[in-house]
Amino acid sequence: MIFTELTRTLASRFGLSELAANQDGMIRLAFEGGIDVDIEPETEHDALHIYTTLGPQSEDPAVLSRLLAANLFGKETGGAVIALDDFLKECLLARTFALSTLDPDAFLAALEDFVNYAELWRNRLISGDLTSYPVRDDPLAARPDLMIRA
Repeated sequence: MIFTELTRTLASRFGLSELAANQDGMIRLAFEGGIDVDIEPETEHDALHIYTTLGPQSEDPAVLSRLLAANLFGKETGGAVIALDDFLKECLLARTFALSTLDPDAFLAALEDFVNYAELWRNRLISGDLTSYPVRDDPLAARPDLMIRA
């Protein structure tokens, strides 16, 4: 799929009359709850990145450790990763897809999950409650009890 086709599909599914990339080649979707998701193609690497800001970057080792642990196999992030943007000093949630094999329906489902996880982690960071607990049973997330360890 090419990015312009995806843009048309998103506009149609969200009931937008027009949706076009900005001068930097990306689009931003604003969701309820103040979640803004940037969608940016990287065509030379066959990648489509989606990302959002969760809040300011923390210097607290306990918070950073918890965020890193949440990334393990994408189990607590829905397949996305929590990352630190040292330039902007922000904590981000990001996910990458292969653009050439992207299925619009699967992408929309993944985007919905992404927004839900973004809201969850943003609320956890705001509240300071970073307790480890599963969001929901995700059949796509790796289960440590089923992994082969050599």
